[in-house]
Amino acid sequence: MKKIGLTYISIFIFCSASFSQSQKFNLPKERAHDKAILGFDAEPEKKVYNIQLYADSLIYRSNGSFKTYTYDKLRYIKVNDGSHAGLGAGIGGAIMLLSSLVAVIQVSDDPNMQLRNDAGLRIIGFTAGGAGFGALIGMAFKRQRTYYLHYK
Repeated sequence: MKKIGLTYISIFIFCSASFSQSQKFNLPKERAHDKAILGFDAEPEKKVYNIQLYADSLIYRSNGSFKTYTYDKLRYIKVNDGSHAGLGAGIGGAIMLLSSLVAVIQVSDDPNMQLRNDAGLRIIGFTAGGAGFGALIGMAFKRQRTYYLHYK
């Protein structure tokens, strides 16, 4: 009798563990977002605001009231995940570095011109300025990430 009871208990624990694992969803680490886009299987995308993500559902504001969805009805969630400041800094810095190096090559090839002693510092300054300007531009462009909920 004890063996049968232990068998049923172990089957129950195994089934509970596998059921709880099948209910895990691919969610963003941040649980609160100002804006998001919800994607459904049969409906068009929906822009939502003030979204809060929980273990089995989400709450968002729409038309002044709060609404709840379970993740079973959703296909994906798109949220803002930072900006493109790093990419902008890299592009701006690279453009200014290449421009400075082309200018140095042109000055070196011209016999009537002479390269200044502080040319290296100027190249570094122009490159840093281009990287800073590129970062400012990149901050204006938000990076959006899509989380497919039923993908593990």
